[in-house]
Parts: sequence; C-alpha cells; structure tokens
Amino acid sequence: MKEFNQKEDNDIKNNSNDNENQKDKKDKNLGNFNNKQYKKVKMSFLKKIKVSIFDFDKYYLIASEGISRSIIFLLQLFTLFSIIVSFSITYKIAQTGKEISNILIEELPEFLLADNELTCNIEEPVVIERNENFIKFKVIFDNSEDNNMYIEQFKDYDGYGVALNKYNITIKYAEDKIETYNYKDIQANININKDNVIQILQNNRIYTLVFIYIAILLFIIYFTSMLIDILALAILGLIITKLVHLPLRFYSVFAIAVASTTLPIVLNLVYLIANIFLNFTMPQFQVMITLVSYIYLVAGILILRSNLKKGTNNLNKKLNKEVNEEKGT
Repeated sequence: MKEFNQKEDNDIKNNSNDNENQKDKKDKNLGNFNNKQYKKVKMSFLKKIKVSIFDFDKYYLIASEGISRSIIFLLQLFTLFSIIVSFSITYKIAQTGKEISNILIEELPEFLLADNELTCNIEEPVVIERNENFIKFKVIFDNSEDNNMYIEQFKDYDGYGVALNKYNITIKYAEDKIETYNYKDIQANININKDNVIQILQNNRIYTLVFIYIAILLFIIYFTSMLIDILALAILGLIITKLVHLPLRFYSVFAIAVASTTLPIVLNLVYLIANIFLNFTMPQFQVMITLVSYIYLVAGILILRSNLKKGTNNLNKKLNKEVNEEKGT
C-alpha cells in the first residue's frame, strides 16, 4: 500500500513537471514569433491591408513574417500605388492635351520650326490663354527675337506658360520656375509644324509611354523614400519593445513598421487623386500621415504586448487548473 501511494505521488509529481515544462514551452513560443505554427498562416495581399489598418489583434501574424515577405508586400503596395497615380496623371494629361489640340486647330497660326529658327505667318504676337479643368495656361507665338519681355510677363502670371519666338522658347513650369532655352541648345534642328504638334497631342501611343515613364518614376521615388522611413520606424520600434519588455526581433519590428505605413500610403493615394482631379490641397498633410504611421507603430506594439500578457495569464490559469484536477484525483 505504501509503495502504491509513493508511486501515485511520483506520477502526480511527474505530471506536474510535464505540465510545467509544457507551460514553459508555450510561454517561450508566445514570445517567439518565428515558430512554425504562425509561419503556416499566409495572408493574401488584400487581407494583409485589412489587418494592417483595422485589426491590431492580429498583428502577431504580421510580426511572424520575415523581412522578405514584408518587402514583397511593400513592393505590391507601391506597384498598385504607382499604377493608380500614374493612370490618373496620364488621364489628366491626355484630356488636357486633346483639349489643347482642339484649341490649336482653331487658333494656332501656321508655323515652321526648322534650322533652329521659328517662322510664323503673323504680324502681331498670337496669345492663346485658357483656364479649364483647374489648369490655367498661356501659349504665345511671336516672330520677334526678344524673349525677356515674356520672362517678365510670366513672373506675374499664376498659371503655366509657353512663349515661342524666333530663336528661343520660354517655359513657366511652376510658380517660381521659368526657364528659357535656345532651339540650338535643345537640338531642335528638325522640322516641326502645326500639323506635327496636333498629331503628337492626339496620339494615344504617346500617352502610353507617358504612363509607363511616370509609373516607373513614381515607384522608384516613393518606394525608396518609404523604405528609409520604415527603417527609421523599425529602429524606433526596437527601442519601444525594449522599454515595454516585449521579446521581438528586428524582422518582427520591421514587419510591424511596414504594416503601420499601410494606412498613410492609402491616404496619400487618395490625397493625390483628389489633388489631380479636384486640385484639392491640405496644408501639412505629409506631417499628419507621418504621425499616423508612428501612432500605428506604437499602438501595434502595445496591443501585441497586451495580448501576449493576456495569453500567458490564461495559459497559467489553464495549467494550474489541470494540475489541481490531477492532484484531486
């Protein structure tokens, strides 16, 4: 009987030790976001956008991803971003170009640009000015050789401007950017006339090339700048995880930093579209979306820590209950 009781006590003790080992193992896994169980969970592109913006409680899935998967998600996001913005810009350019071509057909004088010299059959300068679809522009044709007067005119003009005279072209790109080019300097030793210009403005292949060029340029600029911002966010995230005693490695913090920039990227996309089509502007918008990314980073880390702590406490209660039940038997 004594041996039986001793054997029973040993079994209970062994079961308790097994449970303790199981508890330690599970506690370790809760702090390790590189385990195979989480790695098996693969989110689609759209689901990851949804989780990144709306579901902090599932940030443990994002934290379990490696740097390569995070960068792939970022590449997909900016590919979509670049295509949408480039399409919007190209559509606006094409719409404006075709409107300009219709105006030029009616109002542009016959001209010839050949041998680095512009020839127009006009006695007085021809000025074409429009303010349509939130775009204000002025085109001037003149046989004179003086381009200084157009530089002065464009300084006080609050739109885009192009002035062509006998040997030079003056372009106003923006409010404070006016440049003058000599036809010889820009290698304009080709024959260009009114019909050529109208054909270019009405050629859809030109706008396809514009779309591709803008998309590639936007992708390179935005992806590079955002990657630098994400690295800065990840460094800040590492500091925060040390302060709150959350055991995360760099790749996990990097993944959370990528997720925290998802909403700012979407907001920036909406803002750019509104700016292109509605000429909508908001002061300090970039500062605000930067703050959003920092808020998401901090909130994601703190909620992840809170969920980790709750999970550990629930596990402790479950294991203690199992041990007590075994001791009771």
